Amino acid sequence: PDDPSIRSLLQSITFRKLAVANPNLAPYGVAAIETLKRLRLYDEVKPRLVFGENIGQTLALVATGNAEAGFVALSSISRIENGERGILLQVRPSLHGPIRQDSAILKPGMHNTAVQRFNEFLHGPQGRKIIRRAGYEVD
Repeated sequence: PDDPSIRSLLQSITFRKLAVANPNLAPYGVAAIETLKRLRLYDEVKPRLVFGENIGQTLALVATGNAEAGFVALSSISRIENGERGILLQVRPSLHGPIRQDSAILKPGMHNTAVQRFNEFLHGPQGRKIIRRAGYEVD
């Protein structure tokens, strides 16, 4: 598997730092490293990698210019002003393992009607549409 647009971009732009979430702490970091390895770019960019503790901190590294490029969650891009986004490429899911995210009801909320209704809403057509629009994949 290859993605010529991401490969070309990472090979053509000049950047000192490439931000990714810490793969030991964040699933998005694991996905970023997997993508770089599948594109056979990991060894080339490894010395320039900087790690955010989570995807929010990784986004901050890119948004503030502390890293010229980065792998961030599509759902978090809306927090960056349009003029500050630069070049935006979406990584194909086939370049990394799945990033699973789900809802959970904790024991204290199991018998709370509002909690149950909200969970049903999230998993219903309207909730799924909102989740998709926010940049997440829905099974």
